[in-house]
Amino acid sequence: MSSATKDVMFKLIFSDARSKKMLIHLLNSIIDSKNNPIDSVDIGKSE
Repeated sequence: MSSATKDVMFKLIFSDARSKKMLIHLLNSIIDSKNNPIDSVDIGKSE
C-alpha cells in the first residue's frame, strides 16, 4: 500500500466527527500521555 493510500485511509477513518473518541485514544496511546492526556480534538476541514 502506498504512502498516499495510507494517508487517504487515515483521513477517511479519523477526519469524521464521529471518530473523535477513537482518534483521541489513538493519540494518547502513541504519545503515552498518562500524566496529561488529550481529552478533546478539533477536526478541521482540509482540501
